[in-house]
Amino acid sequence: MAEIVPFRVIRPRSRFAGAVVAPPYDAVSAKEAEIIIHKNPLSFLRVLKPEATIPFFSRTPEIIYNEAKKELFDFLKKDIFIREKEDSLYLYSESASGHTQNGIVGLFPCKDFSEGRIRGSEETRSFELKDRFEWTKSTRVLAGPVFLFYKEKREIFEIVKEILGKPPLYDFETEDGVRHTVRRIRDRETICAIRAEFEKINALYVADGNHRTRAACFVQEGKGYFIAAAVPHTELRIFSYDRFVRGEINKGAMMKNLSKFFEIKEIGRLFRPENKGTVIFALKDEIFALKVKKDFARFPDVKILETAIFSQDLLKGGNSVEYVNGTVPPKSVETTLKKEMFGAAFLLSPPLISEIVSAADSGELLPPKSVWFDPKFRSGLFLGPLDEDFDLESIIEKNEEEFGVW
Repeated sequence: MAEIVPFRVIRPRSRFAGAVVAPPYDAVSAKEAEIIIHKNPLSFLRVLKPEATIPFFSRTPEIIYNEAKKELFDFLKKDIFIREKEDSLYLYSESASGHTQNGIVGLFPCKDFSEGRIRGSEETRSFELKDRFEWTKSTRVLAGPVFLFYKEKREIFEIVKEILGKPPLYDFETEDGVRHTVRRIRDRETICAIRAEFEKINALYVADGNHRTRAACFVQEGKGYFIAAAVPHTELRIFSYDRFVRGEINKGAMMKNLSKFFEIKEIGRLFRPENKGTVIFALKDEIFALKVKKDFARFPDVKILETAIFSQDLLKGGNSVEYVNGTVPPKSVETTLKKEMFGAAFLLSPPLISEIVSAADSGELLPPKSVWFDPKFRSGLFLGPLDEDFDLESIIEKNEEEFGVW
């Protein structure tokens, strides 16, 4: 039994939504966030990634998290956000390149996460988890939404289909060509129908937002909620996460370890593998196809690669690993590898839905940065205060929507 709960959202006024909305905090670097904020001072990245507005020499943890809180209240004082007067759910739709995903947005209990009805998909990294914990603890808001998925249910599909026929609250396109449409669900009958159908779902899975989910629940000591958008598995668009190794590498040691798990064949060109069982290993002047040996074929490719290379001592010292989403064309990968200070790159095929679900169900999570879902739900459209006595009315002068679609 899964639970979804309507809530009194804090959200941007319609005319500001397209400017405020921002990529998830971990989808951009501090430098990229700095560029976005310079072009668009209203970007919610000011709150999500405040280090982008702080001089490098002043980026202590205390200053960063205090700045996040300050930027949040600056947004609220400028009358950019309002708080709804009644509890609602929302339908957040994203469309790009002929693909559409529809996420039902609401609160999801931390208890469901701790008891396994909501299941993580990837291992978390301690430094990233600590960062989101401190950010949430300082700002006292949920800025999600976390991206969840469930095994498709026809009953929910029919409800969503009906909601899609209603006028949107927001309808805008971001610079990456993704159209974002949000519809408010406040009809009690529809909310009850959605909640009843979610109660029939045995498990929900975290597609994107493992760190945010854990951090929100840790801050609330496992008793509260986190904001998420739940999408049927049939609407997911999955890509791989490639691995770049910065610095000089020990080719001999790498090849020796890889040969334990893969059949290795040198090839003439760089390409992105489309099917499970093949990984491309690229050096500056050599490219190899790694074919998974039969004894390991039952494991996800990314798990095998992690065991062979990234959990070993091979990358200690001057090496660091950078993760690049699998939407980047192979030609760009090759150019980056030759121009930048990278010693090697690994290109993978996307994990299968069945592999993600199986790993989550068994507790054998995929390594961090195993899956890239695209498009990603953006942050800043739905804020949920952690404190019941959060008084937005005392911060801003007006709390009414003034425009329709932005």
